[in-house]
Amino acid sequence: MKIRNGMATLLLVFVLSACATYSKVDTGQRVPVGEGITVTAVGGWASISHQLISNTGADAIWTVDGPSINHLTFYSAIRSGEPMLVVPNSDVELPVWRTGMTEPDVMEFVEGSLAKANKLPFIETENLRPHTFLGQPGFAFEFNLVNQKQLEIRGLVIGTQAGGVLRMMTYTAPKLHFFAKDEASARAIAATAQLTGS
Repeated sequence: MKIRNGMATLLLVFVLSACATYSKVDTGQRVPVGEGITVTAVGGWASISHQLISNTGADAIWTVDGPSINHLTFYSAIRSGEPMLVVPNSDVELPVWRTGMTEPDVMEFVEGSLAKANKLPFIETENLRPHTFLGQPGFAFEFNLVNQKQLEIRGLVIGTQAGGVLRMMTYTAPKLHFFAKDEASARAIAATAQLTGS
């Protein structure tokens, strides 16, 4: 699937990069990343202050090299009728998730959310497949996009629809060098994700 639109910007990057404050997340440390989800840190990640991400739609954002380079983003409970992202002070109408969506529908939902929120000139999703997340049947897929500076960005999405909510983790970085550098770490963190009390 491909979407072509106006000029591009990766929403979370320009919201955060100028003023973010960070807290190191030690390898092996178990950390809450939103409503009822914890993960174990793997690699040299740092979390971005919650106060700075409260208007993005994400529950937690981690980075290795700074949010303008790479970020691991957690969405712990998107409910029916809610969008994936928030665009402050904007009248942009974003897609919303609905209970009963198929996994291809969810892939389109993510693609459309990123495209509309960031006015991307190009985004393409690919390789939708079954994947276990939070101990439940879920999905994974990748996406490629081009940002405002014509930089090629690659992303990984892992998630599940269960209990009336959509839960996801996304990993995003420049396609050249940076995506591959921390991809294994991102996948390892996703594999540790647990629901509280499970």
